[in-house]
Amino acid sequence: CQSEPERAANEILWDDWGVPHIYASDDYNLYKMAGWAQMRNHANLLLKLYGEARGRSAEYWGTQLETDKRLRQLGLVENSRALYEQLPTSDREMLRAFADGINAYARRHPTDIAPHLAVVLPVAPTDVLAHASRVLYFEFLVHRALKKEKQFSVGSNAWAISGANTQGGNALLLANPHLPWYDFWLFIECQYLTPTNSLYGATLVGLPSIGIGFNGALGWTHTVNIIDNVDFYHLEMRAGQYLLDGEYHDLEVDTLYLKVKTDAGLVREPLVRKKSAHGIILTETPHTATALRYANLARSEEHTSELQSLTKLVCRL
Repeated sequence: CQSEPERAANEILWDDWGVPHIYASDDYNLYKMAGWAQMRNHANLLLKLYGEARGRSAEYWGTQLETDKRLRQLGLVENSRALYEQLPTSDREMLRAFADGINAYARRHPTDIAPHLAVVLPVAPTDVLAHASRVLYFEFLVHRALKKEKQFSVGSNAWAISGANTQGGNALLLANPHLPWYDFWLFIECQYLTPTNSLYGATLVGLPSIGIGFNGALGWTHTVNIIDNVDFYHLEMRAGQYLLDGEYHDLEVDTLYLKVKTDAGLVREPLVRKKSAHGIILTETPHTATALRYANLARSEEHTSELQSLTKLVCRL
């Protein structure tokens, strides 16, 4: 896959299958056009996913209140906002460019957007991080643990073959992600070309960078990771405190209010969040409680390096 400097810069060419081939003069224009291209192909899905990632589905559409509560309870929305401020300038610029492209398309083609989804506009760079957190952390890891699904109930695979074992002498890479073909699992195929990069592959709708692809030198892919990185703790409770190292401690407590759309208008739904040294409190009785701990769901200022690993999937070429 070679660069094509003779092609006009900052242009999107669409092939017969609807695949965008993006020729950009620099990374900002590349990611802006990537946002535009995803809106052209999947505008309504993209806005639905970003609205959900904000934890505001119940407010916008009167749906998925329990998912809203989980996303807010686990702190994913707040962590995405805090993480954005900690990113290198180049990463913030990429996310801003992608959001700029989304918003530019929406302004130019408002009739392509379902009226009930226009409430999500304008899209912010932090929405991209919130969506990535929702998909990669909540849906693929935490949600499965909460549902007590077996780790081997889903899977994917990748095969790499040395050029010494192929007829043409070239190495081969097979990517087989085993994901459904709808909603936040949906891939979009794309090609990115700049004066310094030439990439081809696919990414999940809503994410700007190519997650499965190749350039002139190498290929890359990802598979479902079945590591056991979600832990539950059963705590002994007494008078609202939990036992730790022989002593009872207070829980950290705060209250959020979620808006819920009803036939009578918006109503406020309280969400009490409690946290122990072992993580978020999921359930509680007078004598016991269950806490969930997952390192990357901790406060971003305490785990900057862990949370920034997310941006390697979201931001990097």
